[in-house]
Amino acid sequence: HDDLDTLNKKYEIGKIDELEFMEGFQKHLPNASLIEIRTAWNSILGDFPLYRLEFLQMISSKYKLFLLSNTDYTHIEKFEHKEGLTFARDFYSCFEKIYFSYEIGFRKPDENAFKYVINNHNLNPKKTLFVDDKQENTDIAKKLGLQVWNERLNFESEKIALGSKNELLAVMVFILIGGLIANIPNFTGINEESFFQKNVALLVFSILSAYFIWRQKINLN
Repeated sequence: HDDLDTLNKKYEIGKIDELEFMEGFQKHLPNASLIEIRTAWNSILGDFPLYRLEFLQMISSKYKLFLLSNTDYTHIEKFEHKEGLTFARDFYSCFEKIYFSYEIGFRKPDENAFKYVINNHNLNPKKTLFVDDKQENTDIAKKLGLQVWNERLNFESEKIALGSKNELLAVMVFILIGGLIANIPNFTGINEESFFQKNVALLVFSILSAYFIWRQKINLN
């Protein structure tokens, strides 16, 4: 609903407070109490697994991290209560500075949100990587000269992805290796039936392991 979307965006940039936001929702849900609306609003928040925090802690020792988040007071309060203040403090400490949209008055993909962070820290866009799961946000960041990585948290397409040229080449190499190994009996005179009965599982496991180890290395890089 357009007016609910507008209401949400106003709340996310601090133009209205929590009560005004909840009462605005209540106009569309007259039978719901403000507490019920608040509970429902907070239910959209997902869990924050420990491994994500550990990953942030690891990279924060090597890089300067900044958080620019479209969010509101209600969700931040819920996050801190749900995860605990200790966890929240550990999370916040991973960043040089945290920017919540409701505090700075701008939200992504507004250019001013990005410029606010860039200017506050004299960041060089060409040396700054912006990661976000929404294409509209990374598009604006790229327009401003930032390096971008659009990481989708959910699949948005049913198209089959064949992978990059390097990935396809790697698959072909592993298939070729598998083919050569499969022809060992022909080259050596080993009994073919006996060879495959003893080694087929090991061969398949080795080839798949090599591929997935290589693929994981690509992902980490």
